[in-house]
Amino acid sequence: PHGDRVKVGDINQDGNMDIIVSESFMVSNNQVYWFQNPGKSLATQNNWQRHMVVPATAGDGFFSLWVGDIDKDGYPDITTGQTTEHTLSVWKNNQDGTFTKAYTDANGNCHNSAKLFDLDGDGDLDIVGIPFTYYSYPQTIQIWRNDGDSTNHPIFANVIQNAAPIPRFRQFPLEDYNRLFSTGMVNAIFSLDGKRVPLANGLNELDKGVFILNIKDGSINLNQKITIRK
Repeated sequence: PHGDRVKVGDINQDGNMDIIVSESFMVSNNQVYWFQNPGKSLATQNNWQRHMVVPATAGDGFFSLWVGDIDKDGYPDITTGQTTEHTLSVWKNNQDGTFTKAYTDANGNCHNSAKLFDLDGDGDLDIVGIPFTYYSYPQTIQIWRNDGDSTNHPIFANVIQNAAPIPRFRQFPLEDYNRLFSTGMVNAIFSLDGKRVPLANGLNELDKGVFILNIKDGSINLNQKITIRK
């Protein structure tokens, strides 16, 4: 396999941390595996048995891989975000080393770095992630709230699109930042020690170094680190 994302978790609840691996998006028909920790015995330490989690897919790899007990049965489950199939899926741990797909959302986004957290404080794990949309602007946070109960887990509801915009920045020449300055989008400029740097005519007045620009973009205030090389 061509390993890409890697996580750890005690899949079989034997007290040893196992390894979960997703295959790279660089090859097709990718899979997700977990490797069973053989324990501390010197006789078995090199015998990490491989088990299937997600069988071969038609798409190109997984940009998301996370491990957590979503259904609160004491066994860690797995979430995956598939690249070209544009799906986010939850795989239930069957407590025997196998997994069954318990939920999938195929909303057309290539989910990137989806993670598990109890966002609403109700005691179960929700999902938060971003769609990987190849430098489109703005990016968005997506949230899947786990509304499952003690007998029916998981139930994901209230899929929140555009929960919060996240601009993606690439490297820009200094004149681009000067355009922001000239249009009034740069609220303030600070050195790394937090001191405000007064400027009258643009960023060309800055000496060589690293600075923080406070940029106003609509209703959003952003802090952008820039490096000046002269």
